[in-house]
Amino acid sequence: MSLKAARHLIFEKGHKNFSVREVAKKIGYSIGTMYQVFKNIDDLIVHVNAATLDEMQAYLTERLSRSVNPSLDMAVGYFEFAHNNPNLWLTIFEHKYSDKFPLPNWYKEKLQTMFQFAEKVFSEKNDELKDSRKKTISIWASIHGVTILSITRKLEIVNSIPARVLIRTIVNQY
Repeated sequence: MSLKAARHLIFEKGHKNFSVREVAKKIGYSIGTMYQVFKNIDDLIVHVNAATLDEMQAYLTERLSRSVNPSLDMAVGYFEFAHNNPNLWLTIFEHKYSDKFPLPNWYKEKLQTMFQFAEKVFSEKNDELKDSRKKTISIWASIHGVTILSITRKLEIVNSIPARVLIRTIVNQY
C-alpha cells in the first residue's frame, strides 16, 4: 500500500516534490509507521524505482514480443515509456541517493538485468560487432539523451527534428 501510494505521488508530482510524510498522510499511516517499513526516503525511492524498472521491462518485453524490428522497437518503447511515465522515469535517473545509503545489491542486479536485456536486443541487430557492451552503451546513452532532452523540453529549443526521428536515426546507424 505504501509503495503504491509513493509511486502514485511521484507519478503525479515528481520526486522533487515528494516526502515520506506525504505518503504516510495519503494512506493514513503515521510517519513512524512509514519508517518501520522503509529506513528512509532513499529506501522508499529505491523500491519505487525498482517497481518502475519492472514495469518498464514488462512494457518492453510485451512490445518486443510482436516486433519485426526489435532494436527500433526497444528504442521507441523506451522513449514511449519515459514519455508516458515522465516523473517515475526521471526519478530513476535524477534522484540523488544519500552518501550514507548504499544501493542494495538486489537493486544493482535489477539494473544489470535491465541493461543485459537491452544488450541482447541491440547486439542481435549486428552480430559482426564483437563488443556488444560498448555498442549497447553507445545506443542507450544516445537514446537516453534524446529522451531526457525531449521530456524536459530542451530538445525543441535547439532542434526542430522530432525526437522519434532522431531515435530512428540512432538505431539505423548501428
